[in-house]
Amino acid sequence: MIEVMKDLHKDQRCFVIGNGPSLSPEILDRLTDEYTFAVNRIAKIFDKTSWRPVYYVGITDALYDSRHQVDILSGIHAAELAVCWDRYQDTPSTNLHGNVFYVPCSRVEDVHSDQAQDSWWSDDIAKRLDKFGVAVFAALQVAVYFGFTKIYLIGCDGNYAPPSNGKDNSHFDQDYRPYDAYPDYDYEELNKALLRAHEIAETAAQRRGVKIYNCSLYSAIAAHEKIDLEKVL
Repeated sequence: MIEVMKDLHKDQRCFVIGNGPSLSPEILDRLTDEYTFAVNRIAKIFDKTSWRPVYYVGITDALYDSRHQVDILSGIHAAELAVCWDRYQDTPSTNLHGNVFYVPCSRVEDVHSDQAQDSWWSDDIAKRLDKFGVAVFAALQVAVYFGFTKIYLIGCDGNYAPPSNGKDNSHFDQDYRPYDAYPDYDYEELNKALLRAHEIAETAAQRRGVKIYNCSLYSAIAAHEKIDLEKVL
């Protein structure tokens, strides 16, 4: 049961890894001895670094997209422990190594970003893990539940944009996302939802006595205090 993880890391620090273009193998190499959380297709960078996440949070429907599934499964399997949407239990290979806690997720669908509420944050992920905006939002909820009180964001850049010449410039790998599958994607709304999710996270963190720092100095995400990674490591 996920309850065994509650406050396990009380008053410790961790790093939550986003998959933005500022993320690099060199940064990850320096996080080998740190507690780290990863999401989505982080496995696309595994061949360039010996780093692997301690924790992985899997809450995306992309598990059911064959173009994404291998990377998502690789991320889950590489982590020491994964926290995944309980829907993933219908794919037994997610728990191939017995390292997965399955949790129920809220389904915030077809809701415009300006309707998002501060209550869309779960203090108790054993009851529900709230999905909204971006996967890092869920990872932050997990990190706080685990007891971390200083959380540093890496590779959380914001500013999602349409592909240029078929290349994805919104992630660390230009082949990260198969954009041909999303010809009508609303990037403006995606960015608004991302920014609102971080605002909700910051409000919840302050209420819980948790400090979130954004180590991506040129990030569009302004909800958290920015800090140079060199001052942290």
